[in-house]
Amino acid sequence: MKLRLAGILVAATSCVSPGTAQVCAVPADRPTVTAAVADAGCSHIVLAAGTFEETVPIDRSLAISGTGSGSSVVAGRVTVEGVGTVVDLNQLTVDASGALGGCYAEALSVSPGASVSTFRAIFVNAAGSGS
Repeated sequence: MKLRLAGILVAATSCVSPGTAQVCAVPADRPTVTAAVADAGCSHIVLAAGTFEETVPIDRSLAISGTGSGSSVVAGRVTVEGVGTVVDLNQLTVDASGALGGCYAEALSVSPGASVSTFRAIFVNAAGSGS
């Protein structure tokens, strides 16, 4: 979109180019969350309702959204690494308690320099406490 303000042409751009952003559905487009994360073309990963038993290492910026914190569950652990890596986790549960598979001390591990934002996300650690 271009705007003309007082004779000055201003081009408005977005942070993610619409031509390069790709939504990948799990399991419809990719069989696992990890496979979607590994695909550099997937910038927004959408989880169907269900339980995904896996450990998900993330080393690049992306978003993962579920259908609801009680509906889309990663039974395992999510690790976010890499300076400048920004991950959005929305409407999902990460359960590392072992009740659903995979027992880890923490459901979410974020290395120094990486960041995570969440919206309606639940994290259940091995001790059973949520955060």
